[in-house]
Amino acid sequence: MNRPSFFTYAIGNGLSFIAVSIGLLIFGIQFFTTGQGGVIALVFLVAGSASYKAHERIRAYNDWQREWAAMNGQTPRQFSWPGGGTLRTTLGIIIWVVFGFMALGASGTPGLEIPLAMFWLGTALGVGAAIWRLIRRGKPPPRKGAEIVSHCLNRPGQSVSLNQAYDALPDYCRRIMG
Repeated sequence: MNRPSFFTYAIGNGLSFIAVSIGLLIFGIQFFTTGQGGVIALVFLVAGSASYKAHERIRAYNDWQREWAAMNGQTPRQFSWPGGGTLRTTLGIIIWVVFGFMALGASGTPGLEIPLAMFWLGTALGVGAAIWRLIRRGKPPPRKGAEIVSHCLNRPGQSVSLNQAYDALPDYCRRIMG
């Protein structure tokens, strides 16, 4: 597998995705409130899709590189944020509370019915997903690298003869081998 290009790394990192998401949010709100900036919001939506696909390519390359290194006996290293999921969860809750207060303050404003409905729909879906994860917590999902061989057996005590090995081949292999 080839290493992704510099352009893929430039648009596929988290900071560029956050910048594109903020642009989409700003111009999306502008479009829903004033009716202007819809084309720019669509451009940011397409850029966000490209950023996501680039991130997926980078992640696939990193997964392949990790599996390749594991075949050489190297222990796979994985990136983790400091503080793990606790920091991300705390930041997510703080951001949600800020947007929740903004949504409650704008509930009587005409023209904001669709963005408010989408915010509360997203909140309901997020809460539903969190409850679903809590219910399924007992059985962890299968890991990506679970199919890598971790235990090899010793060689057999007595090997088979060459004629027995040829006889065990399927018909199409025998035709190829002559």
